[in-house]
Amino acid sequence: MSSYTKIMEGLAEFSELVESLKTNQTPLGVVGVSDSVRAHLIFCACEKLGCGGLVIAHNDTSAAEIYNDLCCFAGSERVVKYNSSELMFYDAEAKGRDVLRTRLEVLNRLLKGESGLFVVTTFEALLSVTVPKDIWAESKISLSVGDEIEIEELAKRLVMLGYRREEMVEGAGQFSIRGGIVDVFPYTLDNPVRIEFFDTEVDSIREFDAQSQRTIERAEIFEATPAGEILLSDEEIENLLQKLSQTEAKLDISNERDSRALAVIKRDAERIRERIYFPSMDRYIPYIYDEKPTILDYISKDTVIFADEPTRISEGVEIRLAERAEKVVELYERGIMPSPNGEFSMSYSAALKIMQKNRVVCMSGISRNFSEFKTQKTYSFGARSLGGFAGKPELLREAVEHYKSNNYKTIILAGTPERAKTLQSRLEEDSIQSSYQSCLEKLPLPGGVVVCGGSLIRGFEYPLIQTVVIGEREVFGGEKKKKRPLYRGKKGDRISDFTTLNPGDYVVHRNHGIGMYLGIEQLSVEGVRKDYLKISYKNSDALYVP
Repeated sequence: MSSYTKIMEGLAEFSELVESLKTNQTPLGVVGVSDSVRAHLIFCACEKLGCGGLVIAHNDTSAAEIYNDLCCFAGSERVVKYNSSELMFYDAEAKGRDVLRTRLEVLNRLLKGESGLFVVTTFEALLSVTVPKDIWAESKISLSVGDEIEIEELAKRLVMLGYRREEMVEGAGQFSIRGGIVDVFPYTLDNPVRIEFFDTEVDSIREFDAQSQRTIERAEIFEATPAGEILLSDEEIENLLQKLSQTEAKLDISNERDSRALAVIKRDAERIRERIYFPSMDRYIPYIYDEKPTILDYISKDTVIFADEPTRISEGVEIRLAERAEKVVELYERGIMPSPNGEFSMSYSAALKIMQKNRVVCMSGISRNFSEFKTQKTYSFGARSLGGFAGKPELLREAVEHYKSNNYKTIILAGTPERAKTLQSRLEEDSIQSSYQSCLEKLPLPGGVVVCGGSLIRGFEYPLIQTVVIGEREVFGGEKKKKRPLYRGKKGDRISDFTTLNPGDYVVHRNHGIGMYLGIEQLSVEGVRKDYLKISYKNSDALYVP
């Protein structure tokens, strides 16, 4: 058992919480947990139960903090972040597809049933549509040396998984065929794989470098996982085409909006019929799915679900849905969307019902309002977050001496093991007896001090059990954010020259308001490549201005 878990064992509230989870008396509420205490509670509860956890944060910042802290407690190999995916209503394909890659990697690990995995996500990512679990399981391609398959059959199956056929593989989600050689680049691998055939038999499998084409290592097995999140069976394609045909029949071509919409639907229907997956397929999500497939379908029954600040989650859902509805109506009026209505993600109420099939813990720093979850019991944790010492050694020394004199078990996380060694030596020089551990292996005795490697967003204290964990930022001070100069033209003036802008500057769009300028990206919109100014807004929204 981890020493971090042993810290919690002295808290009566924690023991009662674990017993309630063991007997499925959930949902449960926990009040008085914020900052790094959240991740400590999540980790300890799952360790005691021998299971993994799904953490739903109320925003991206909170998700990043919990992810960082869980990496400290559980190790980075057991913690993954499932990011939200921006809906694409235009045929605009940006260069980076890192979000898709990380989402598919998380789903793949969940599908494999990895034990003790911690998944950190946001409510927006939780509700977003992804590959249906049964489609992933049925469509996945697995080949071993000596297996037999027709190359064209393999190509057909790769297309069904969302891969694009190219002359040469350069990025994830692509495949190519040259004679008896098939190159495939799955999103779940760092490098593409080359499969060489002798007639229909797999002769060799090897991972290679896409740039140099040199072999990295040989393999015995190859697995092709999905290369997109909207994958359609033959039946689903027919159903979708039928619905689009019905929509076409209702359009009035004498109406300018309907005329544009008809052209878009006809073009898209042809691509769907040919199994050509395109970015703006997201506009047809309401036509494709009655029940929206999400990451919740991949979560095992023994996983504990933790909701961080449920009230703020609920508020965030309402705001995001209102913003999306406004955007969809605007695009519908321009003939880009087939309908002004429809759900593009799972509803929050539907997610709540599914979540409560698992054990659920609602966490909040102050609020006891968990009404949407109908909690069975609520526990109060008397934890306190620490203030910083501004990197001043004398303040740290005074704090440590205070904790020692009050018989506290004091744990100091100094970041790297090297920094921990240095800090422990300095404490000894200041006549503060302490010990060094590369990572926390054994708790100090009452009045004792341990300095070890590790990093938390913020340190915390449990007064009832006289234990304190001082984080790296309290010891050395947080990173100072560089202030970026704001672009300040004359009041009311337009930006006439975008070269005066620097990434990070704030700008005001006439229709969308204040956003942050992130730079220039080249996008392909309706087959034409142009440079666009990228402006970031809240909730990871982005506006591309030509």
